Order: sequence, then C-alpha cells, then structure tokens
Amino acid sequence: MSYFSRKGSLTAAGISAAACALIFGLLFLPSAFGAEQQPATSPLPLIKAFLPGESLTYVVPWSGTVKIGTAVMEVKAERLSDGREVLRFVSTSRTEGLVGSLYPLGDTIQSGFDPADICPEHWAHIHNRLSANREPRDYTAERHAFWRARMAVSP
Repeated sequence: MSYFSRKGSLTAAGISAAACALIFGLLFLPSAFGAEQQPATSPLPLIKAFLPGESLTYVVPWSGTVKIGTAVMEVKAERLSDGREVLRFVSTSRTEGLVGSLYPLGDTIQSGFDPADICPEHWAHIHNRLSANREPRDYTAERHAFWRARMAVSP
C-alpha cells in the first residue's frame, strides 16, 4: 500500500496511518526510553493566610461617609501545654468621635484555632473556590468527624 496517490498527494488512509504513528510515538516512546514521568496532580498549595503577626484594621462608617469607629483583628501565635502551636484571633472594636461619646462601645472577642486540626484537602478546596470567585463549602462537624476517622485508620 502506498501512502501517496499517483499524483504525489497524501491519501486519507495515508494521513490516518501517519497520525496514528505520530500519536503512538508521542505517547509510548518517551516512557520506553526512560523519560522522567511527571506527576498527574500538582501538590497542594501552601496556605499563607492568617500568619502570626498579621493584623487587619477596618474603618467602620455610618451611611458610608462618617467614621464612627474601628475594628481590628490580630493573629497571635500561642503554645499549648502539650506543645502544639495554635493561633489566637483577637478582634476588637470601638466607637470614636461624637458617636463614641454618645454610645461608647469597646468590645474584644478572642478565639483559638489549630490549623493542623482541619482536613488539609479543605484548605485546598477553599483556595480553589476562592480562585474561581466561588463560595467555598462549609467545613461541617460531619466532614471533620469523617476526616478524624480517616486519620485514625491511616495517618
């Protein structure tokens, strides 16, 4: 069988055979000669949010024009008695100016957080959803219980 017709142009069968040979060569020959295999998935992204020392300050406006207060969230590192390092979030808010003299408000809320106690795949999920401008799913107690059970079987 000739790949060329009498006039020297490629026939449909010749094009198909050449395409098959090219695909076979590209797919199978590099692995036959010891080409390095690339991983099929990329590693999980390193989450760099909420690092100790980070501080976010917000101006609280009234009707979008008058500043009536400020709100500050700080992230602090803290070591527990068992040696684990956790994060402590300290959020404070206070009124200022004329509103502060009429309605004085100063409030502080603290909460602790252990980043290692949340499924790492959920951090990747949050990253992927936020990158796509989509709302991430909540990390529910049911998801956490499933992850803890999975870690108990194979850490």
